[in-house]
Amino acid sequence: MTYKINTYRLIPCLIVCLFLINDASGQRRPQQGPSNIVTFDTIILPSEIEDHVRLDLTYRVMKNFFVFTRASAPAGDFPYVGGLQLSVEIFDANGNSRGRHFGQKELRSKVATWEFPDFDFTEGVVTFELPPGEYRLLVQFKDVNSERRYTDRDRRVIIPDYKSKEIAIYDIFFIEGINQNMDTVAVRPLNFGENIFFGKTVYGAVSYRLPYDQDDMPTITTSLHRLDQGSKSREELHRETISREHIHRAVLTDIKRSEIDIWYYMHKTDTDNTHFAIFSLPGDRLNEGTYSLSVAIERETLRTEKSKTFRVVWVDKPLSLQNTDFAIEMLEYILSPEKYRQIRRGSRRERERNFIQYWKERDPEPETAFNPVMTEFYRRVDYAAGEFSTVRERNGARTDRGKVYILYGPPTNRHRELFSDQAPQETWEYLHLNQRFIFIDQTRQGNYRLVSREEL
Repeated sequence: MTYKINTYRLIPCLIVCLFLINDASGQRRPQQGPSNIVTFDTIILPSEIEDHVRLDLTYRVMKNFFVFTRASAPAGDFPYVGGLQLSVEIFDANGNSRGRHFGQKELRSKVATWEFPDFDFTEGVVTFELPPGEYRLLVQFKDVNSERRYTDRDRRVIIPDYKSKEIAIYDIFFIEGINQNMDTVAVRPLNFGENIFFGKTVYGAVSYRLPYDQDDMPTITTSLHRLDQGSKSREELHRETISREHIHRAVLTDIKRSEIDIWYYMHKTDTDNTHFAIFSLPGDRLNEGTYSLSVAIERETLRTEKSKTFRVVWVDKPLSLQNTDFAIEMLEYILSPEKYRQIRRGSRRERERNFIQYWKERDPEPETAFNPVMTEFYRRVDYAAGEFSTVRERNGARTDRGKVYILYGPPTNRHRELFSDQAPQETWEYLHLNQRFIFIDQTRQGNYRLVSREEL
């Protein structure tokens, strides 16, 4: 005989338990996942060379891109070694090579193989000095041990003639770290291509140059718009005037590199009309999608604006959230039959709205886009779907063990007993719930059914 759980009566307890599990270990914010193994971007900055600009190519490569071998001379906690070869060539509109870089760097690792969800990465920056024009970049990342390659042959960059502009605004880029003192401002680029991470706070930065005869500080305004897919509508989400304390008269003087980060150092000066502005963005409140960020600089009758399109990406989004109908199906475990039927009604768009509203009402942090309770629930669904699949039921989330795991999380103790004269038995114990679940595989094919739930 199998045992059934009336789960919908436990909804309030389940929601609280999910939140407490997240809270006990600190809220698990999204981290970079395997779908973004190699990312790079270009940043145009002022140059000290006349009639040129500085073009920086920043990159980040996850270590699961590389094959690591045991080092002949292990370095402390990093016994494995690998290597990255990076080649970059820049061609002008006529196909002529205008810049070239080839470099190799050694990488150290604690483990031989990096797998989800444990990540580490290496990042860096390559700098070129170029005049105005249209350029094409050929970029290749290569693992020295496996010959694995990632190649982009068609990245386009247009460098305007900034000298002809009364107010020159260079590229907008995202940063995740800021340090400053009386003499310098240091920022760490986010370095995630043309994306920002879903659920994380982020800052923006931009350099600009004023005419030499204008020393007064202009008004700098940022505006953020959501771009609806398939239409030209633009919903403004955020507007901010940058305060004077976040605008610095400074020039880029140094880049400090390590294997895992890059820092730009700007030196404050009174002899150059190059400025550097930092501004906040409500990144933790932005849902997945495409956005446009604009920076407008005004002084008297002069006005110049620069825009950047970017995407908010949830890179380790639970797979079960990729399909709304499947995600709704899993709610059967925690909803009353009536509520479950209500959410499933209507067109695809109506079902999506019902689903979003359901979880929004149960979000412990409704002011942010990241819902830790929903995320934990569907991370459990993902785990159960793979871990408890059987020949008879490929979706392990639909098995008895999958259901218990989704509702209560990983057991405190889990052990299996194999007998010669009776069916295998698996026992799960949850000490914090004072509960024991017993599963039996009557068919001896991995189809464990719940037969008993009892107090410890």
